[in-house]
Amino acid sequence: AMDALGLTPLLNFLRAVDLPQVPAILGNKDGNFIKKMAKVRRFLGKDVLIGFFVTTDPRNRTRNVIVLDSPSSLSPLPG
Repeated sequence: AMDALGLTPLLNFLRAVDLPQVPAILGNKDGNFIKKMAKVRRFLGKDVLIGFFVTTDPRNRTRNVIVLDSPSSLSPLPG
């Protein structure tokens, strides 16, 4: 049943999150990676390529820092 859908679900997803069907580097286009990943995160509710969160700085508890990490193992994508 899933095979019968072909690429339609993937193409619909790419359109919904404003990602190109052809990778930007192959299509000679630029794009704001951060904005695109933020849109994917809002759409899916999950980090996909890079996980990030804000937490208290362990060396200075009076400020916060942004931590970049691998995405959660609960990623919506197979892997």
